[in-house]
Amino acid sequence: MFHRSRIVALGASFLVATCVCIGGSTASSGAIGLATTQGVFTVDNAQVQGNAALLDGSLLQTGDNPSQVTLQGGARLDLATNSTGRIYRDHVVLERGVSRAKGVSVVVNGLRVVPADSSSVIQISTDGTKRFSVGATTGRASVLNSSGALIAEVTRGSAMSFAQTETGAGAPSQITGCVQRIRGTSNYVIRDETTNVIYQVSGPDVEANVGKSVQITGSLDTTATPVTGASQVIHETALTPNSSGKSCRSDVAAAADAAGAAAAAAAGGGLSGATIAIIGGVVVAGIIGGLAAAGTFSSGNNVSSQVSP
Repeated sequence: MFHRSRIVALGASFLVATCVCIGGSTASSGAIGLATTQGVFTVDNAQVQGNAALLDGSLLQTGDNPSQVTLQGGARLDLATNSTGRIYRDHVVLERGVSRAKGVSVVVNGLRVVPADSSSVIQISTDGTKRFSVGATTGRASVLNSSGALIAEVTRGSAMSFAQTETGAGAPSQITGCVQRIRGTSNYVIRDETTNVIYQVSGPDVEANVGKSVQITGSLDTTATPVTGASQVIHETALTPNSSGKSCRSDVAAAADAAGAAAAAAAGGGLSGATIAIIGGVVVAGIIGGLAAAGTFSSGNNVSSQVSP
């Protein structure tokens, strides 16, 4: 189970120690980046002390010491102690442990975590099974499935856990939020309060619940084109009023204006964790207070040590 405590701040070591320039000779040798550590790590099954040039697809494993990676172009990655990641030119596959990424996407269990911009710092944790967590220390990140469809938006100060189900992408999806009509149309949208993603919704009970908080179970229509501002289309098969949810105004000018508890909660420092969403076979839940690291990011310091970003 993932820890429920606040997100670990970006350490000074991440901002300073990873600012290592890749020399011309290293770049010309086909290396895509440089990994450094204060102790020993393993690169492609060989123990290395200090630093090592990385090729496209190099396997990096840390033990008692964390590692910092600088990629060509300036993207940076921290791997905490006892973590394993495969480093590529344009992304990292995290197999086990904890990483912090800036300027590079991270793939976990086939889902891709994409920082919104070069200043966003994202922390990802996985126990090596079908579960993992994502938190944003600065900026935000999108979580996409293997088809590139948006699963969740993780905003600054918030964190979410993800678990893939055995039923797969064809399983019914479940979202919770307030139904709103796009003004002047017969299109309806919900901003899911767990994932902060906007869906266009249709079904027999949708119109009657405009302005109300509901839970919708339905099927994703991957062939339909959603209205501008929405991520996907869900056809309702069951609708349940959400008695604990807040009502909203009945119409909005555009899908992007859809109300959502997640946006307000994230601005206040974290999601409530009271609800879950099921999107294409992936269960998503908010983590109260943010994401804690399950490893150490700086030699000689435990994870509870805090420094300002």
